[in-house]
Amino acid sequence: MDFRNQQSIESLSDELRAWFSEGLGSELLEAEQRMIDRLLPGLYGCHLLQVGIDPLLDLTSQSDVPHKVILYHSLMLGMPQSSIVALSSELPVETNSVDVVLLHHALDYTSTPHPVLREAARAL
Repeated sequence: MDFRNQQSIESLSDELRAWFSEGLGSELLEAEQRMIDRLLPGLYGCHLLQVGIDPLLDLTSQSDVPHKVILYHSLMLGMPQSSIVALSSELPVETNSVDVVLLHHALDYTSTPHPVLREAARAL
């Protein structure tokens, strides 16, 4: 895949939310949720950051981390109060301030995956 020609998550967000809400997308999301539910209870800390394709989708319900934040690229009606509006390649959090980062398809829909990973690693 050529990431330089990849459409941005900003331009695909409505279509992605629709795809994940029915049919094959819904089945994939359910399988991902089962895997995440098995992994999250073993991860500890004070702050969890979820970066993904739908700010209304909380994948972290099984986590014991008390402070959970969802990051999304734009403001959307119904987002949790603890949401952050920012780009995944420019996280507005301090270095070493997050204990768990969940990148839910954040790398799939970016033309620059390295800055997203670099920012996640910096925040951890």
